[in-house]
Amino acid sequence: MNDLCKQIQRMGFERIVSPHDFRHSVATNLLRAGHDLLLVSKFMGHSSVTTTQRYDRRSDDDLKGLALRR
Repeated sequence: MNDLCKQIQRMGFERIVSPHDFRHSVATNLLRAGHDLLLVSKFMGHSSVTTTQRYDRRSDDDLKGLALRR
């Protein structure tokens, strides 16, 4: 994973990418796909749903779309 992050930086990305960024992406994508927060929390190995909520990078537009689907 660290090698992948280094390759991304060599490609010229201005922002530093860390392995932890991938965890944020996985959590956000699972939540975008409609998976339950508790399920995502368990999948991520978090002891608290509050921790998982910090990983949630969905935008306001994502949340509006979710509300409209229900």
